[in-house]
Amino acid sequence: MNLLQIPTSSWYYQSTGGKQGLRPSTHTRTLDGRLLSNQEIVRRIEELLQQDFVDYGYIKVTHWLRQNLDLIINFKKVYRLMKESKLLYNQQRRDKKGKTFIKFRVPK
Repeated sequence: MNLLQIPTSSWYYQSTGGKQGLRPSTHTRTLDGRLLSNQEIVRRIEELLQQDFVDYGYIKVTHWLRQNLDLIINFKKVYRLMKESKLLYNQQRRDKKGKTFIKFRVPK
């Protein structure tokens, strides 16, 4: 008899030690039902970024993939693929040491 009314699965749960969640997908579907592999998508992204005067981030690349290749793809997947292929920008961190914070609520 379970006095606390807690399922026994909660008591006997043992972590497997692996990563949580679903495995990253290896293919992406197009609007007409075809499948493209991740390597093909990365190749297309690299072709886009090799063009003159193209300096896109992952959000604009996602829009381009959706419009020109008719892919059903998420921002997160494009970010992951570009990060694995080292196609992302270097993120700029703002230095907070030199920042002056407010000292008085009401100005003198």
